[in-house]
Amino acid sequence: MQLWKMVALSVAMLVVAGAARAQVKVQFLSFYDNGAGQNPTRLDGYFYPASQPGPRPAVVFLHGCFGLFDAPGVISSVQRQWAKQLNSAGNQVLMVDSNTPRGIKEICSSRTFQLPLYLKRINDAYGALEYLQTREDVRADRIALMGWDAGGGVVLLTIAKRGFVKPPALPKGDFRAAVALYPALCSNRYYVKPWADTDTPQWTSALPLLILDGGRDVWTPAGQCREFVDGANARGAKIELRIYPDAYHAFDAPHLKPIKFPAYAQPENVVPILGTNPRARRDALKRVPDFLAKHLGD
Repeated sequence: MQLWKMVALSVAMLVVAGAARAQVKVQFLSFYDNGAGQNPTRLDGYFYPASQPGPRPAVVFLHGCFGLFDAPGVISSVQRQWAKQLNSAGNQVLMVDSNTPRGIKEICSSRTFQLPLYLKRINDAYGALEYLQTREDVRADRIALMGWDAGGGVVLLTIAKRGFVKPPALPKGDFRAAVALYPALCSNRYYVKPWADTDTPQWTSALPLLILDGGRDVWTPAGQCREFVDGANARGAKIELRIYPDAYHAFDAPHLKPIKFPAYAQPENVVPILGTNPRARRDALKRVPDFLAKHLGD
């Protein structure tokens, strides 16, 4: 059986507050995440249909290191607001839960971080792509990838021209564009030895990519990201970078007062702060749909 074949259709219907249509829980297979000859992980996904009838472009969401849920059974308010925004713009949305099916809560600290899971999420992204390409209400050649935080780092790994994981054939096409908000791994140091087999950064991608970052974010520093983007663009990448000078990590959260996270202190005990930046959030909520319309449209 082909891995991208849907293994379960509508198994739950939940009404999303403020949304005009229903959210559907689906299941699909990760793409060989456990290796050849092993059963792949059956993932949970949450499909949010566009406000217009299909077939429509679609966007795959990759959650951050805290996972998809704010509380048990409560999908992150950040993810829900973005689903609503992109549904209104005519995009189908599929949120991928990479943690719960594997019995993992979060991978945010040095104590809980799991590199094998991080890399398996590339497989999850391709499993989601191939699942969406089986749906009649999705434009198979108009699918984008979008991630936050650790999920943004997975976006960078997934779309890299020299990728870790790539299906041997993509008869219905690859991702068409990508968006990463305050992405992890947006630094040249992750693309040289000992992380990679080179002394000089070589990351590049053929896909158009939009990166949004906060100038006061010490968890995923914007300065390192700008250096990474400048180098990648010089090698032929097509990255648009927008840095919001006064914004912290998670600046697009709907109503998050700035809060410190000492458990995730950075070198020299620099403590990350997460919090909404209203101006940055408003710009992002407009900028992302505009970018996707440009690259997912006809």
